[in-house]
Formats: sequence, structure tokens, C-alpha cells
Amino acid sequence: MQMQNEMTKRNLQLVQAIQQALEEDKLILDYQPVMYLETPDKPVFMLSCRMRTHSGQLIAYRSLRQLSAMSDLNAKLDRWLTIKGLKKIKKLRKSDPGAQLFVPLSADSVVSDDFPKWLERQLELQDFPGAGLILSFRVSDISKDIKSAIQCIKKLHELNIRISLQRFSDNPAALKLLSVVRAHYIEVPPSMLRADKNIIEKTLKFCAKLGVNIVLCGINAADEVSLDWSNGENMMLSGNYLQPPLDNMEFHFPHTLS
Repeated sequence: MQMQNEMTKRNLQLVQAIQQALEEDKLILDYQPVMYLETPDKPVFMLSCRMRTHSGQLIAYRSLRQLSAMSDLNAKLDRWLTIKGLKKIKKLRKSDPGAQLFVPLSADSVVSDDFPKWLERQLELQDFPGAGLILSFRVSDISKDIKSAIQCIKKLHELNIRISLQRFSDNPAALKLLSVVRAHYIEVPPSMLRADKNIIEKTLKFCAKLGVNIVLCGINAADEVSLDWSNGENMMLSGNYLQPPLDNMEFHFPHTLS
């Protein structure tokens, strides 16, 4: 019980630290390079963030999300990331019109009627159409309230914002959801990188029919990925295979793909 209370106290302190970091704009942005196989010289990134505590400890993005979900800070973190992403893609597109930036958001935004209205206002304030901005939502989050999510995504489509589905799976329901949501990308998690050949072929065929781009995620070594994906994947989001996340906007891949 004492250990549980200590953990609760620790989490409360971290939640308060997140709140403060958001208010003071002190979260650390990370840019994970994504290789677009058709045009590998184009700058494409996946955005995330970390937090440094008063003791110097770095809290990873996944832990930040877990804590923000516990404390109703998800929507606030979503908007902070979206604004940062919007400003960065605006900057990137000035130097390269083909630049793209994925921004992962939570269930709070994908089922929100207010989020598209808020984003439309941000686009007006930035005097930027949002070209190259890709908002990523988990399949599981969309599935919790499909009706609201579809309404939200439809409004985002009207703003010409592209949509990506995170943590895609081989569940038939995921393919059905993809056909309804009309996302532009699916992000295939490490658990599917060496899926059965039939599953991979079915996913590739379905995505090709809908014109959906495939992003392979969490790759730490080339042999972790089934060659069957090579018939249709469009992008690679590495673990450490291409390059670790960066806290700047440099774009280069030190490793050579074979």
C-alpha cells in the first residue's frame, strides 16, 4: 500500500510537471525521420515530445501520453503538438514543397466536434493551408466512438488535412474501418512486420485499392521486416535502423538501405 501511495504521489508530481511544461512551452520536441521510398530525399518526419523533470530525468513520449490521459491533459497536449507541427511544416514547406510531418493525437481530439473548428482557426492565424500536415490517430481510439470520429475526420478532410491510422492491425475490423474513414496512411506496428504472407498481401491489396500509403514503423534491423511488404510499402519509420529521433530539423539518413 505504501509503495502504491508513493507511485500515486510520483504520478501526481509528474502530471503537475506536464501541466507546467505545457503552460511554459518547455516540452522537448523530437522529429523521427521517415523514409519515403518513392522520393527518399524528401523531408518527412514523425513528431513527438519528451519532458525533462526538475531532477533531470527525461520522460518519454509514451509515458507522457499515459500520464496526460490520466489527468485529462490529452486535449491540451494535442493542441500544443498540433500548433508546433503546423509551424514546423510551414517552415519545412518553404524550403521543400514535398515535406510532410506526422503529428500523433489522442482520442480526445478524434471524437471532438470542436477540434476541427479550432484547427481551422489556427490555419487562418498561420496563414497556411496545412499542406503536408498529417494527423495520426490510433485505430483503437477511433473504434471507441466511430460515429463521432468519422464526423471529426470528415471535417478535417474538408480542411485538406491528411489522416493516418496508427497501430493498424490484421483484424478484419481494421480494414473495414479504413474503408469508412478514408485515411491517407496506415502505420503498421512492429507486431505486423513479420505477419503471415496472406495477411500482408490482403492488407497491401486493400490499401492499393483505396490509394492508401503504408508506413512501416519501429524498424531496428532490416531482417525484422518480411520481404512481402516490399510489394507495397511507401514509407519506413525506423526505430534505430534509419536514425533515432532528433530534436532539430536536420534531415539525413546515416545508414544505407540494402
